[in-house]
Amino acid sequence: MGNCCNNTRHDGDGHAANHSSRNKKKTRADFVSPWTGIPFTLFGIGTYIADVGSDIWLATDYFMTGDYMWAVWTLCFILLPQIVLFLFYWKDRDFISAVKVPIWPILL
Repeated sequence: MGNCCNNTRHDGDGHAANHSSRNKKKTRADFVSPWTGIPFTLFGIGTYIADVGSDIWLATDYFMTGDYMWAVWTLCFILLPQIVLFLFYWKDRDFISAVKVPIWPILL
């Protein structure tokens, strides 16, 4: 008996059951273009750059006015998350494990 579809199985459920993807109801995700995410990605990158830029501007303003404690705290809140993310990325990429350096004492 000839197979109407290449590389498909007919398990006795009938021909239509094996082609249920043709009869599948289209969802909203089926109509969304892959280019839809680009504006959101650019917006996210732009807001991140604006946030870090305003934090750096604030830290320099604190330094200029002589509020050194607030400037150092602001810089810590800018740099500490970046350092932590970098160390976890570095650990994930297995750069540290080759040297056998634990991360936790570095963070403390």
